[in-house]
Amino acid sequence: MMSPSGSPFRILTVCTGNICRSPAAERLLRRALADSPAEQPIEVGSAGVHAVVGHPIQEQMAALL
Repeated sequence: MMSPSGSPFRILTVCTGNICRSPAAERLLRRALADSPAEQPIEVGSAGVHAVVGHPIQEQMAALL
């Protein structure tokens, strides 16, 4: 099903700092959806309610992924 506006379906994962859990969920979800035969594009992103702005995903989490 395509949205009336033609825009992609968006999923946002959220945690506190956006340096560990939500970026991990974003990456895992994006990879899982890459093989899905979706009828419309799906965009996945992450955010934090108290985000540590300018900091990437923690090195330990990136290594696990």
